[in-house]
Amino acid sequence: MNNETFRVLKPNGNLIIVDWIKENNFSQNTLKMIEIDSANFNLITIEEYLECLKRSGFKDIFVYNLTENYIKYSDQKTFKCNELREEYINRFGQKVFDNALLSWDYQKKAFLNHEIRVVKIIANKSE
Repeated sequence: MNNETFRVLKPNGNLIIVDWIKENNFSQNTLKMIEIDSANFNLITIEEYLECLKRSGFKDIFVYNLTENYIKYSDQKTFKCNELREEYINRFGQKVFDNALLSWDYQKKAFLNHEIRVVKIIANKSE
């Protein structure tokens, strides 16, 4: 994909990616979050990301850590779920509500424990 992106990008154009990356092995809580969310987490490390971009031809690559923003976002989602508890349970059921809260909690812990990091990567196609 990155080869094709590099090919069609205009000179001095930027590829901007926001993604989760793997920092450390996953705890049982993080594995449970993945199971609850039925997510396919094939996360790679930042080193693997950068190597892939460099192999594709990108030269100027900048990485910004957005994890703190996502920790706050997890807190906001947990608060909102609790705020709308009755409506949420009536609409989706107790189990879905409980799993949503658990998943947001596990997500926050994965960020805090440095298992997962959220990054914005800006890769420039230099002339």
